[in-house]
Amino acid sequence: MIKKITNNSQYIGFKFFTAFIVFAMLILSAILVIHLTFSKAQQNDKFKERATAQSHEKLTYLNSFLNKRIDSLKAVASNPYFQEFVYTNNYTFNTEFLFYTIMEENKEYMQLRFIDDWGLEKLRFDRKIYGESSYKVKKLQDKKMRYYFQKTKQLKNGEIFISKIDFNKEFGKIQKPYVPVLRIATPIYEKKIFRGIFIINIFISDFLEIFTASPIYDIYLTTTNGYLVKDKKQLYDWTIQSRHLKDIFDKSSVKKILTTTNEKILYDKKLFIRKIKLGRESFFLIYSIKKSQIEKNNLNSKKMGIVILLFALFISIVFGYLMSRPPKKIFDFIAKQSDELHSLASTLEKRVEEETLKNAKKDRLLQHQSKMAELGDMIGNIAHQWRHPLTRLSLLLQNLKAYKNKNKMSDEIFFNTLENANEQIEFMSDTIDNFKDFYKTDKIKSQFKIQDCLTDIFKIINSILEHNDIKVTILDDEEIELDGIKNQFSQVLLNLIVNAKDALVDKEIKAPTINIEIYLKDNKKIITIEDNAGGIPTNILNDIFDPYFTTKDKKGTGIGLYLSRTIIEHEFNGNLSVKNSSQGAVFKIVL
Repeated sequence: MIKKITNNSQYIGFKFFTAFIVFAMLILSAILVIHLTFSKAQQNDKFKERATAQSHEKLTYLNSFLNKRIDSLKAVASNPYFQEFVYTNNYTFNTEFLFYTIMEENKEYMQLRFIDDWGLEKLRFDRKIYGESSYKVKKLQDKKMRYYFQKTKQLKNGEIFISKIDFNKEFGKIQKPYVPVLRIATPIYEKKIFRGIFIINIFISDFLEIFTASPIYDIYLTTTNGYLVKDKKQLYDWTIQSRHLKDIFDKSSVKKILTTTNEKILYDKKLFIRKIKLGRESFFLIYSIKKSQIEKNNLNSKKMGIVILLFALFISIVFGYLMSRPPKKIFDFIAKQSDELHSLASTLEKRVEEETLKNAKKDRLLQHQSKMAELGDMIGNIAHQWRHPLTRLSLLLQNLKAYKNKNKMSDEIFFNTLENANEQIEFMSDTIDNFKDFYKTDKIKSQFKIQDCLTDIFKIINSILEHNDIKVTILDDEEIELDGIKNQFSQVLLNLIVNAKDALVDKEIKAPTINIEIYLKDNKKIITIEDNAGGIPTNILNDIFDPYFTTKDKKGTGIGLYLSRTIIEHEFNGNLSVKNSSQGAVFKIVL
């Protein structure tokens, strides 16, 4: 492997250069795709915004167009010359001149008429084509059956009738070529007496041509049942060819359009639909982006993509060259150090094995020292426990000798003394059994109570505690249980209690106490052992769990607390810590 690295070191610069370019191109391509996606979304948002604004302008233009014609209608209806003509039914030149003036001023007016209360035309001016001069019509007609006369006749004074858009009829026949017309009319009253209607016929084609014109969008105007009124191609205006929305858009789009309410919607990010009212009819105003505009946008996006990719390629080559040089130097350095690394790798296993043996030897030494310390403590405790019974045995034997010398030995004294001696010997035997059970090497895990561990401990050291007048209090209301090796946990508690005892004795504390508390908190089992020996110096507080660290000079080994923490962490998955309180040191076990 090392040889392969060395052989490939001369090609590594080129590989890094190529990899950087490929990576950079991939990143920039991803950025380009994201950019194009967001650009498309931005175009759709722009389409919605502009179409909304433009449709609002269209509706403003429509309302302005209608209001202007309504104002013109009202102006004529309130003109004194016209009213004189209506009320007296006498022809005057002034009325004729008024009609002619209004027609010439408004080139989109196709007809201007007054129809009396019987439905007969009384005065009429016409023009055949938008923008031509108007003329007075001599052959007047009966219009009493026409819908616009009947509808306007029912209105109150001052109300306006706006018809639907239809084709002009003359003598019962539709005028050809088709002439779409919008009619605006108002009733004429004389002191609440109906006199007739005044009506304006308006060429609507040119207005709709302007209304649907747009340099950016294809705008369609359709009836509510989907037939075209205005198409981008004039050939299909007014459904002359029965052209329907389904001939232009897909079925789902047509369904969406025909169910559109007065709300503005953006459909499929392609169409903008708005329902409008023109006269007595409702229409759909549909915006679609021109194909030429779509192609232009796509072309601009492609050009932008090509420019970005070319720029990215150029930048990638420059940066690829610059960025490939440091890795090349690093790789060369690695290749030069390959022999040393190989040598180190070949000897690493042996060195690890040596260190493992050293650590194992160190652990065995610690365990041996711990056992020797425990053995010394055990012998000291046994000696302390046996001191009083041995003294009592000695006194009993001396008493027997005295009674014998004085010839006062009786059977009762002999047997009582013998019974007392047996009690002392039995006590000493029990002491040996307690020590044997406590220090036996039991490796079987079981469930045990912490309180039971303390009971076993005090069987061993209670006499020492009493000898030094040390008061021990235990608070364990819940009798908490643990799973593990009982003797190991007992060894930890014994070590902490003995350390507290030593601190109290060494410092000659008056009224020495050791407080042990066992409780549950946040689903954790906690044991605290606190003394009133004044605490541990802060400068060594963080070192007391280190192996071989001791404050007892020659009396200590420095491994008790180290092994205690090791047992708690490795065997019971817990934590052993220490801190100082206002009274003394507090050791805390959290399981």
